[in-house]
Amino acid sequence: MKHLHRWLALTLVPALLLLAACGSMASSDGRSDQGLTGDWALIEVQHGTLRFSLGDSRPPFTLRLHADGRADGQVACNRWRGEARVSTGWLRLERAAADRAQCRISDPRITALERRYLSALRSNNGYRLDGDRLILQNTQGEIWTYQRQ
Repeated sequence: MKHLHRWLALTLVPALLLLAACGSMASSDGRSDQGLTGDWALIEVQHGTLRFSLGDSRPPFTLRLHADGRADGQVACNRWRGEARVSTGWLRLERAAADRAQCRISDPRITALERRYLSALRSNNGYRLDGDRLILQNTQGEIWTYQRQ
């Protein structure tokens, strides 16, 4: 009986620990955290002392996070899609592709934002939810604030 207890302790305990570790990996398998799932609209970008707010009359910059890990949205007049990798406190976009619609944007800040948008989402972004706002901060120090739609 003593040998049975020892055998159980040496084989069963490590197996249970391994199962627990595998279970904790599920949160980083690319599936979106339920609190993040849904539609978001970019309302502000801040980098250092520069702050740029988007009003209702601006072209939309959106982020839709699906529960299965897919992500899509709009960047000015182009549609985009990719995969969202979410882990505790971090969000990163992978395999992102955007359409290349020809549109006229008169504001050079919007044109620059359009070029920067997907690469910013591809960065390692720390995130936090603040009520109906999603705030992403990437490793370059940029802060991207979204409003839930």
